[in-house]
Amino acid sequence: MDVPCPVTEPAHSEGYILALKDIMTAIHSVFVSLETKTDTVSTEVALMRADFRILGARVKEAEGPLKTIKDDSATLKEQVRALKATTEILKAKIEDFEGRSHRNNVQIISVPEKSEGPNVDLFVEDLILKQLCGLSQ
Repeated sequence: MDVPCPVTEPAHSEGYILALKDIMTAIHSVFVSLETKTDTVSTEVALMRADFRILGARVKEAEGPLKTIKDDSATLKEQVRALKATTEILKAKIEDFEGRSHRNNVQIISVPEKSEGPNVDLFVEDLILKQLCGLSQ
């Protein structure tokens, strides 16, 4: 059985050649399109890599100051705790001193309000001398 060869048969060879040229043109067109798209993807990947390098550098730049801020924050928190404790101790001392001060005050009964005049010390001295000793300055 003889199989006809398209290349050797003159009637068919011209049609086959045109068909093969069309196929080759289509393949070439697809190849060019893929090559263009591959170049575009490669360019975008390169840009992304550059962006990631820049971002990585920025993160490294920020890490140092952030660590310093974190350390400073811990130190400041400890100082605030210490100051709060000191404040509470000082408040207690003030309350104690105020209480002692009030307990040491002398209260004079039966003296009209605002009768001491401009010099309280002289008024009290005179009052004590008059009332207790019957003397007057």
